[in-house]
Amino acid sequence: MNESKLIENLEKLPVKDRQQFKTYVNSPYFNQHAKTIALLDYILKHIDTAPKKLERTVVFKKLFPGEAFNEQTLFNTMSALKKLYHSFRAQQRYESLPFASDIFLLESAYQDNQFSLLTNRAKHLDKKLEQYPYRDTEYYQALFQ
Repeated sequence: MNESKLIENLEKLPVKDRQQFKTYVNSPYFNQHAKTIALLDYILKHIDTAPKKLERTVVFKKLFPGEAFNEQTLFNTMSALKKLYHSFRAQQRYESLPFASDIFLLESAYQDNQFSLLTNRAKHLDKKLEQYPYRDTEYYQALFQ
């Protein structure tokens, strides 16, 4: 398992981002798979200190005690965690964009014919754009949208 992309990506994450990812994975909104949570907890516990404990058979025994080793089951759990990692990274990027949530909210309100919400939030975004200190690509992209 040490050679997996999942482990490679988690090793590169700063400690703060690892904790945020753990919070993300533990959120029932994003994940309802207990084995995925257990896998992440186990990986984070041993990733920096005990790489031998991240061998496939050892991890499988920890996650599925009493069961015969099944590589596909372990791969499925790893795959689910990797998908969560990808969505976590996308969420981080989304949160770093200053106007993304405002734009998506406006689009959603428009699609759902919630015009009072649309009007209210459009005024809010206009004020936010006026107060934005930079005239960069983020500003002009939001203004365009």
